[in-house]
This record gives sequence, structure tokens and C-alpha cells, in this order.
Amino acid sequence: MKFNKQELSNLACQSSNRFIKEGALVVYEKQDGVIFKRNENLGDVDSKPKKSNRRSSLRNLSCYGGALSRVATERWCRLRGNMLFYFKSSEAWSEPAGVIILDIGNIHVDSVPLDGTWPFTLVMASGGGDQRLAACSEGERDSWIEVLHMASYSYIRAQVTSLQIQLKKLQVAPTLSSNNPEVGEVPLMELAIACDNLRCDGHGWPPSPQAILHYLVPGSFNWQQVGQTEGIEDCSNPIFLVTLSLWCSMGMQHDTKLRLTVTDVKEAMSRTHVMIGASEFTLSSLLQASVAIDGTLKRRLPLISSSGNQVGFVTVAGHTVIDLGDAIRNSSNPQSPQEDTLVLHQHRRTQSLPPRLLTELRRPSQGWISVYFTQSVSRSYRFHSGLGGDIVVHESMIESKLNNVVPAQLLKLWINQEKDLVRELVALGEMVASPWQQRLLQLFERHFRRIGDYTQALESVEGATSFFRQSSQKDKSTLQYCPVNLHLQRFWAQNSSLRKEGTYDILTVGAFTAIPHGFKGGGLLKLLRNFHTSAMQIDHVLPAREAVQTACQTLRHIQGAVKLLLGAGAIQHDFSAILKIVESLIKRVRSLTILLDAPFIGNALSFFEKNKLSTSTVSPTLADFSLLPLRSMAERLVLDSNSSRKTFYSASDEPEPADLIRVNLEASLLALAGKLQILLQLQPKMSNNNSQLEQAPGLASLLDKYEGRLYTESADSVNKNVEDQNDSAENSSNTEKSNQKWITELSPCLSKLLSAAQALIKTLRLVHGVQRLQEELPRSATAHSIQHRRDVCFSQALTAALTILVARLCCNPVDPELMVLLSNAGLLFHVEGLLTPYRTEAGMWSDMAVALEDLAGVRFLLIPASAASSTTNPSPNSEKPANSILKEYLPQIHGCRDALQVMIPVPPTVFSALPSSASRLGLIEFQIIPVFFNIGVNEQALMADKFGDMSAVNATNLQSFERLDIYYKRYQKLITEHFPGKRLNDPRLPLSSILSQLQIELASSKIQNIAVHSLAEILVRKMKGLRVTCCKSAKDRTGMAVTLEQTNVLTNDFDLATAEFHKSLLCMRSQGTRRENTKKNVGVNKFAFNRLQLMAFPELYRPPPGTYGNVQS
Repeated sequence: MKFNKQELSNLACQSSNRFIKEGALVVYEKQDGVIFKRNENLGDVDSKPKKSNRRSSLRNLSCYGGALSRVATERWCRLRGNMLFYFKSSEAWSEPAGVIILDIGNIHVDSVPLDGTWPFTLVMASGGGDQRLAACSEGERDSWIEVLHMASYSYIRAQVTSLQIQLKKLQVAPTLSSNNPEVGEVPLMELAIACDNLRCDGHGWPPSPQAILHYLVPGSFNWQQVGQTEGIEDCSNPIFLVTLSLWCSMGMQHDTKLRLTVTDVKEAMSRTHVMIGASEFTLSSLLQASVAIDGTLKRRLPLISSSGNQVGFVTVAGHTVIDLGDAIRNSSNPQSPQEDTLVLHQHRRTQSLPPRLLTELRRPSQGWISVYFTQSVSRSYRFHSGLGGDIVVHESMIESKLNNVVPAQLLKLWINQEKDLVRELVALGEMVASPWQQRLLQLFERHFRRIGDYTQALESVEGATSFFRQSSQKDKSTLQYCPVNLHLQRFWAQNSSLRKEGTYDILTVGAFTAIPHGFKGGGLLKLLRNFHTSAMQIDHVLPAREAVQTACQTLRHIQGAVKLLLGAGAIQHDFSAILKIVESLIKRVRSLTILLDAPFIGNALSFFEKNKLSTSTVSPTLADFSLLPLRSMAERLVLDSNSSRKTFYSASDEPEPADLIRVNLEASLLALAGKLQILLQLQPKMSNNNSQLEQAPGLASLLDKYEGRLYTESADSVNKNVEDQNDSAENSSNTEKSNQKWITELSPCLSKLLSAAQALIKTLRLVHGVQRLQEELPRSATAHSIQHRRDVCFSQALTAALTILVARLCCNPVDPELMVLLSNAGLLFHVEGLLTPYRTEAGMWSDMAVALEDLAGVRFLLIPASAASSTTNPSPNSEKPANSILKEYLPQIHGCRDALQVMIPVPPTVFSALPSSASRLGLIEFQIIPVFFNIGVNEQALMADKFGDMSAVNATNLQSFERLDIYYKRYQKLITEHFPGKRLNDPRLPLSSILSQLQIELASSKIQNIAVHSLAEILVRKMKGLRVTCCKSAKDRTGMAVTLEQTNVLTNDFDLATAEFHKSLLCMRSQGTRRENTKKNVGVNKFAFNRLQLMAFPELYRPPPGTYGNVQS
């Protein structure tokens, strides 16, 4: 280790009060000394040494612990820290001669004095040579040994470890914690911090201050961190942009002590900072402070340094926050899960804050945010607007409780679907030996392996203890169906000068991709293209599967219609309602008969008859096949399912001919029509009631909206609503007799209709099994593998879509424009991709493109939460598991892979904003329109442009623009019709010009064209769309994109001053929630960038110094 000689010399000559011990010692050394030659002055240390004395020259330039010497010299010694300085003579005013670094492993003491001195030897732990010393007396020797032992590095390290253990025992909670409130919690107060007259250093340079706020935990001596502000470089009078919030969950009281510490940040990268001063005060003293002109509570406090000197002043300004959703939430939904918590918050605020606190931040209602989200990380700021006022900003990053719920429901659905495929194969019975019997065995094995894999994945998802999947675990298959690093980024801003406020939701999530499956063959898009182009023959498996799914969906609709007809005895007087149900039923049955006209059905049935072995011709060898483990498992699966007999043939059944099924369907419809005609003619009110056909109450439309839903829970509620509207004057006994007769007469006809429809589904399932058996094994294996990867990606995509949907619909005030768009045009689902289509990320992008296209086929159905929970009737004080979603608020997924329907319970107030065309239906069904723009921003974007294939990415971007353009035209038409007085275009940001500019940017060949993202964000927000931002792990590049978007929102919508743009952007990146996101994922609150990477990044995507480093991504 080398030292600067001049600094060591100055250190050795400082005043005595800075040294632990000093005195005369006998130092045994070589003739040359340690640092300086014995015969040279300090001014001659830089003279050029002779070649013959090279070893002495090296000693002159470095610290050297000499070995035992034959020369003993009495010298003046001074001990400071672990450095023992010795001088040229025994006089205290002599010049320094050298220094010994104490890394003592042991001290050996000589028992016998030597030449009137008492020697001892310092044995160095590093093995660099021992040092022999001697004292003039035995007491002096013991004194030096004691202080030298305590000054060694090993002793100091042991002391530090011991103190750390003692401190940990005394601590009730960690000394440092993030400013993380409960989800939906409103702060008691926000503190804005400013300093003035901070002292400069000895060279006249102003400090780079940063403020840190702690509070004393009630009932303990533990100071816990509330938060910290950003650092401002070279400023003696800083006004910090970050505000520090005090929360109810901290247990704040009137006498709670607060400590505000101001530090000087010397170096941001290494986080080196020195304390300037601190000031302590209580919450009550702040509440008693004088009210400023702007209505804030301000108090100016002196900053006291560690030495007790005043080094400046700090001003604390207090602001309170009011939740405007309290009254609305408590009146509209008294059973809301948030009621108890919000009442506690309000009760705390009325006790803690007096009416004299004039400045109020009015936070809008956040609805059911605590139902669907947990683990909030919150930050707040006050930025400067162009009009001289302040823009108040709150940003929160919260986890979704749906992160595991949605994948679990999908896995259960897919497991049942795999079991259905096994039942189809069991229905084939015994086939001829080669090759069909062997293929059947392989298909059984494949399906059971997938059932096992999905069951194991379901156990992992349901057994997960957290709703959050870290990006560091993205390559592990345990939770691969759950999205990576999924968070809702909620951003609320208020400009009191403009009297404008707004809430903006952005979902941040990792790419929807199957990383554990690898990317050797590319992503889903490439795999699917290769699969379809490699087909050597016409694929009949896909149309057969689609026919089965269509038939099952139609059967569910018919079952619902049957339930409505059997319960329609109470509305026999409403001929139009019954006619609507029957017309819809006939339409669905006709669609079933059309399925029988497909040519592949006849071919499949012919193949089945040709290759199936009858019971009388089964040989003993083939009969033993039924005893194989896989076949036995399949048969047990069929026997264990009671419902499978209705929609699946057994191995001993003979399939019904298609013509017979068609005849049975037609006959059942004719019988139903005749029976209805007889029953309705018996009613006296139906004689001349044709005028009611034009005034149908909409039951048929209601039925269409329930299409695909299991009616086991909905029929009773529908019948109840119909009965409530019945104004019949008949007494209850006559009504019961009439209803009983209605059911008795119609049940046989409807039962025959259901049996015929089920027979058709049996035949279609048998055909599907035959087509899968005939498919080439390599091709079917490839399709099986692709489907598995597709399930993984789709599960992540649907979870993300549901999360941002419930955030928009259930955790925000009701928006009438959004309801109009939902019920008429669907909802935009904009995904802002930051992936670079090069190497591994090219496969990730390919997975995402297919997953988002699959989302377009999902139908979402909004239902009132009160109707969904009518059977449970939870009380406000009912116990519920922590961090779980109550059943009445839980989205439900039904259907199959290609025909999914998701029912989302929403607050009843949502339906009050429905347009007149949909309000009478009481339900909203819609689909989302995925819009996927991907622009790479990292250093590999340059490589992708030169060596990668950008054609697929560019084509997807253009396709997304076309969807956006079509949606914009529908948006214009709908808003003009339903809101005639509304101005469609903001004069500063007209949508038409933004759309044209986006088209120009997409047509250009710019690299890292981030203008595409900025323009698309504005368009989607203006048209009430959903916003999602993602990169590989949603951590680093996503953090840069989210903070840039938030700053753009402040500029465009809240008049953020132009000069404050970069300050605000860097402030949110250095102290915002996205740095906490990096810590949650990899344990380090630094973005995973290095200097070389950032040189290739766009300037607006670069983090401030001190916030990035080489960490895990």
C-alpha cells in the first residue's frame, strides 16, 4: 500500500488531542529505516536514488514493516487509528521518520528486560514481517500493549461486529424502510423541504445537499426513515422537488418526533455523503406553526452540525390530503372492503390535523383498489408549472393480486380440456393393430404428460406465497405462467392554477414469453409460420376442433334458453318475450345442423367404421392392450366424470348417423313450436297481441349477452328480474298451477332437443378424435409443443390485460365516454414494446406478437358485483384471508382456448353511465383491440438494424397503426353521437395531426425512433385506451419509458415549465418508484446499465449518475 508522503507527514504532526497515545519507544529497525533514510531530510525524499541502493529506494517510497533489526533507536511515537508514527529522535518536536500499519495478529512479550528496556514484538497477521519495540518501564510497556491491541484492524472489526449484533437486538424494526403505505391509503400530510444559507466548504464550493426525514417509532428508541429527497448539485439554497409523506400506518401522534438531516453528496456513484446538519421537531410544533400566504403550514428551523454549530436553515411546509372517494364509496357500496380502513384514515386525520390547515390536496376516489392490489410503493413531488404555481404529483407502484389467480384459473380450464381430449380417444375403442393402436398409445401418453405438467404448475401457482414474480426468476419454469415483474404504475397530478387533475394508469410487465422453453427455433410467430408452411396435406384437425368448440358454445346457449323457457310460466302474457327466446333458440339449433355438412365428418366416420374392432373380433393380444396403464388411467378418467356420458361416446357405443341427428333436431323444434302454440292459445291475453312484437323487453338480447356463460347461477336471477316486472293480478295459487302446467308440457320437448344437440356434440368429438389419430406424429408433436408455449405466453398476456382492466373500471371514477366506447367499439389495449428484435429478444418479441393476437379473441363481460355476490351476501365485518380476493369480486374465466369468456364484477355505479342502448340490458360485452408498437432503444438496436430482420416488426407496427386509425374513426363517430357538445380535438394536440405524424414516423427508417412511442401514448390516452409498457424484465428500460411518459403528461396536460422538464425527469428516476422496482427484483436499487451502453441510448432514456451500475438484469 502506497501513501502520499506529504499527507502522512502532515498527519503525524497534528495536535496531540487527535492521537490515542504518544510517548518514547525503542524501535528496532534496519539501518535504512522504514519510510525515510536516517540521514536525509523530508525535502530530499524526491531525490533520485542510486542503482546500488534500489531496495532502500523502494522503502523510501512505500510503507514497510521491517523485520527484527540489530539497531535499536529511541524515538518519539504517536498512535492514531491503526497507524503508529515514529519520529527521528525521542523529542516530540522532531521530524517524522516513518509509520507502521498495525495489522497485529499477536503480541509477544519478553519476560526478561534487555539493556534496561522492556521489549515486546508485534506479530503481523498478514505475514509482512514482525516489528520489535521496547518501553522504558514495565508499566509503560503494558500501557502501549493495551492501546496497540485495541488499535489493530482485527480488534476494530470484532468490535464493529459486536456492536452490530447489539444494535440488532435493540431494534424493533429495521432502521431504514421505504415510504410504503397501505394500498389506497391517503397521507396525513405532505412535507415540502427547502434549505437556505448552507455553509460552503473550505474552498468556497457550495454543497450538494440532500434531505432525509426520520421519525421516532412510538415506544422505542428506533429512528425509522420516512423518505429522502433528491440531491441538488452545488446549491446553498435548494428547494427540493420530492415531498415526504406522513402516513397513518406509521402511527403518527401529536408528540411524534421528527428528525430532518441534510447531507452533502460528495459522489453519487459510490453514495458518498457527509452530514451537514440536522434539526428535530415534533408534529404538534409543525401544526402550531404560522400559516403562510399560500395556506401552508411553514416552519423555519436551524440546522445544527455534529459539533453543535449552526450551519444553515431548513424550511418545512405542510400540506394535507383529502380523499374525495370516502363519501362516494361509503354511500354507493356499504359493503366495500375498504370501508373500515378508510374510516380509520379519516378518524386519524380529524384527530391529528386541525381545521386551520388550509392547503388541501383533493385526491379522487380509488374505488376497489385494495381489493385487487397490494404492496404499494409511493412517492410524491411538487414541480413548477409555467404559470408560477405548483404541480402536485403522486406516483404509486403496486402489485396485482390477479398475478396468480388468472393463471390458476386458466390451468384448471386447460387441464379439463386435456381430459376431454383423452375422453375423445377413449371413445374410439380398440383399433386395428398397426399403426393406429400404437398412435393411440402415444397420444394417451402425450396428454397425460401434459396433464401432469399443468397440475404441477397449478400447485406451484396456488402455493406461491407472493403475488410478485421477480425478474431474476424469469428463466425458471416454476411460475412461468405468471407474468414477470407485473405492477400497476398509478400517476396522479393536480395543477391548482389550471384547476385540473387527472389519474393515469400504466401497467409495467415483462415480455409475454416462455423463457424456460428457450429460443432455439425462434419465438411463436416463427414457429407457427414454419408449422403451417411445412404441411404436406390438408389439415382437418383444426376445422374439427373449431367445430367442437362452436358446438359446445352453442349447447351452453341452448341450455340457457331452455332454463329461461321453463321459467317463463310467469310471463306467459308477454308473447314477444317468449317469441324472442324461441327465435334465438331456433337460430342456434340451425347453426348446429350446418356443422354436419362439413365433408371431413363423413370421411372421419367412414375411417372409424373401417378401422374399429368390434367386441367379437378382439384378439387376446389386443384385449390385453386395455390393461395397459395408460389405457386404464384413461378409462378411469371417463368413469370418474359423470358429465362425460352426455357429450362423449363410450368405447362400446355406436355413433349415430349424421342424418338421424339432423332429423332429431328438426323434429324436436317442430314439437316445441307446436306445444308452444297450444299453450299460448289457452291464455286469454294472447288473442290479439301482435302489437307487442314491436315492444319486446329485450330478453333475447339479454340472452345473446349471456352467450357462452354457464347458466347454473344466472337463470334464477334472470327469472327473478322478470317476475319483479310482472303486473299480473292472478293470485299465487293460480300462478303456481299455471307454471307447473307450463313446465310439465314443455319439459319433454326441450329434453329431446337437448339430447339431440348432445348427440351431435358426441359425433363431432368422435370426428375430432379420428382426425387427431390420423395426423402425422411428428406434426402432431410439433403442434403439441407449440400449444404449450402458446399457453404460457397467453396466460401472462391475459393476466396483464385483466389487471389493467380492473384498475380502469373498478379503481377509478366512472367515465361515461369509456362506457360508450366499451359497449360499441371495444377498448384499445396499447402495448409499448422496448424489445430489440435481435438474438434472444427477437424470440421474445415473436412470443408477444402471438399472445397479443390471441387476446383479441377473448370476450369480456361486465356484470354488477351485487348480482355476482347475491348468493353470498358478505357483511362488512366478515373475515377474509389476507391478501386474497373475495369470491364476489373475483373475475371468472369460462370456455376453451379458442373461445374464452371472462366475467368481471364491477361496481353498480358503472352501469349508471351506460348509453341508453345498453342500459336496459344491464350487461356490457366487449373485446379489446391490441395495438403493439415496438421500438428498440438499447445498444443492440444498432446491431438489429444492420444484421437483424426488422421486416416482421415493421409489419406489426404498421398493422397496429391501421387498427388505431380504424378505431379513431369509430371514436369520432361515437363521441359525436353521444356527446354532441364535446370538442374532439385539443387545439394544442389535435388527434388527426398526431395520427398523421405517427404514420410519417412509422414510414421513416429511423433507428431508436422513440417519437413513435410518444405519439401513440397521446393517441391512446385521448381515446380512453389501456396502456402497457414492457421490455425483457420491465425493470430498466421500462423504468426509463414510464418516467419519460409521466413527464410528457405533465408537460402536455399540466403546463410543466420547459426549464423544469429535465429536472422533473431526473428527479423521478433518481427518487421515484422505479428504483424501488429494481431493488424488489435484484436487491440493488440501481438500473442495470453501464456507461458504454448508455452512450448508445437516446438521451431521454438515460438515467442520472449514481442510479445505474453493473447489476443483474
